[in-house]
Amino acid sequence: MRWLSDSPSAQLLASLAADHRPISHDLLDELPPGHAERYLRHVLIAAGILPPRNDDLDRIPVWLDAVLADRPPHHGQLLRPFTAWVLLRRARRQAGERLHTTSAAQHIRRRVRQALSLLDWLDSRDFDLTDLDQAHLDTWLTANRARYEVKPFLNWAAQRGLTVPHVITVPPTAATAPVLSEEERWQQLRRCLTDTALPCEVRVAGSLVLLYGLPGERLRHLTADDIRGTDSQRTFLQIEQTSLWIPPRLAELLLQLAQAPRQRSAFARSLNDQRPWLFPGVLPGHPLSRKAFNDQLVRHGIQTRRARTAALIALASELPAPVLADLLGVHIHTALKWAHYAQRDWSGYLMARLNDNLGQASYKARRP
Repeated sequence: MRWLSDSPSAQLLASLAADHRPISHDLLDELPPGHAERYLRHVLIAAGILPPRNDDLDRIPVWLDAVLADRPPHHGQLLRPFTAWVLLRRARRQAGERLHTTSAAQHIRRRVRQALSLLDWLDSRDFDLTDLDQAHLDTWLTANRARYEVKPFLNWAAQRGLTVPHVITVPPTAATAPVLSEEERWQQLRRCLTDTALPCEVRVAGSLVLLYGLPGERLRHLTADDIRGTDSQRTFLQIEQTSLWIPPRLAELLLQLAQAPRQRSAFARSLNDQRPWLFPGVLPGHPLSRKAFNDQLVRHGIQTRRARTAALIALASELPAPVLADLLGVHIHTALKWAHYAQRDWSGYLMARLNDNLGQASYKARRP
């Protein structure tokens, strides 16, 4: 009753009912974008009135129309096909392999904004995209490192003869962000494992970040079904394709969190949302949002980026990159970057593995 009388989402629902048009995603796309529209859409999806869709990516065309509304026509003529056939096409292909599309949508928006920034810069100098040479591009790039996100746009434009090919070398990220010391990391981890005043979800999320350096985007999508084993002495957590061993004390917290289901949305309860999220969100059928997940940890003194960086540095200094990649389910190139950052040379380990593999291949070849 309170929702019906006070919620902006309920007011939108009333306006849709008065419209007398069939409820559809296209109809909701006509509404002003915002939390009320997004919440109502997911209530209707959870109720079976609307079919599921990847809202993070499917909202990009609507967002792009709003961004281009007051811009010169040639901006839209370039950005609409680039967004549809390069950025969204790639993101949708990758979305079939993973759940984490929020960061992909943010990535698309950043690249579109940088492409528009370059077009604005060219317009201010009465240049066309065909006039852009390497010297002009280098001048524009030096103002801001974020501008290197324009590389896919210029590659696409060059492939279609809209500009000449350009060389864009992204400078390495400077390691200037503050990192937790090992002592601070272990203090925070000990607090997560022992401080009963902290919420259970904060203790679990904080421990997994501080111990294994797992990103919040993966953690917030975890469900009770991802926990393997009911004995705290032998518990594993399924992170995509990787089964990660969980130490007993943390396993007890993880099992406790899984056995105490919490639904933050009244609609999720009434619509029988069966997805057993470990970190349920306000939107029916969805986990805690990325921002809410990080904010919850920050409120309790855990800076996720600093904690994750410290954990990955510690692991990379102790483990070879191939082992780190297998352990955390990250790409080998990512593991190598962290190993380089930790400044540990594992070339001896890699050579030993290579010699071992060659020895096994030679033995098999000699067998009758």
